[in-house]
Amino acid sequence: MLAIGSAINAAAVVLGGLLGLLIRNDLPARRQHQLRTGIGLAVIIAGFHQVWTGVRPSGVGAAFGLMGIALLATTIGRPLGRLLRVQAGMNRLGRWAGQMFTRAQEGGRVPFHDGFTACAILFCVGPLSVLGPVQEGLNGDFFVLLVKGAMDGLAAFAFARAFRMAVVLAGLPVLAFQGTVTLLTMWLLQWLPDERMVQSINVTAGLLVVCATLIVFEIRKVEIGDFLPSLLVAPALAWLFF
Repeated sequence: MLAIGSAINAAAVVLGGLLGLLIRNDLPARRQHQLRTGIGLAVIIAGFHQVWTGVRPSGVGAAFGLMGIALLATTIGRPLGRLLRVQAGMNRLGRWAGQMFTRAQEGGRVPFHDGFTACAILFCVGPLSVLGPVQEGLNGDFFVLLVKGAMDGLAAFAFARAFRMAVVLAGLPVLAFQGTVTLLTMWLLQWLPDERMVQSINVTAGLLVVCATLIVFEIRKVEIGDFLPSLLVAPALAWLFF
């Protein structure tokens, strides 16, 4: 398995960027709303699918135990994330990239390397950029990355007129970063002695993916980045309790 999901995600960025350079008209607002709704529903399905992947091999009692571990892991993981300022760092990078995009839209000059860096940040700095590759590394399932690829392709289409070819080339850091996370997850799996530890990561990651729909639908701003340490807390709790 060679990070197929990350490759598809990167290809979606390249395709979206090229289409954005070729097509001058924006998507109608109604179509944008329909696409956002479809992507949001796909994220929900992806999250629950990953939770089911985690609890499916277990009995009813063990399944409830894994859900409890996932909830406890997020409770412990969030303060750790805040202490490490994970979401704060993501927000800082996101604000800088947003400033570059606004400047380009307003006709200001944005150097190619700044445009490329901004696009790389926008596509790589986000919870799904970690949760998707982790899922693929755990069980070879890249459904989350397919959904993220659709989101990134649409974003690349919108960014293309501002950043030109920098958007297309931003597919490279997407492949490099997410592919590395997938391969690192696969390598770390060999050090987990119990299958329940792997299942706990799946369930925890699935819950975080479901929470991401709150952001997609703009219902509530959830600082999912601060919950990412939960992916390390969950297997420790599974080892302790199982």
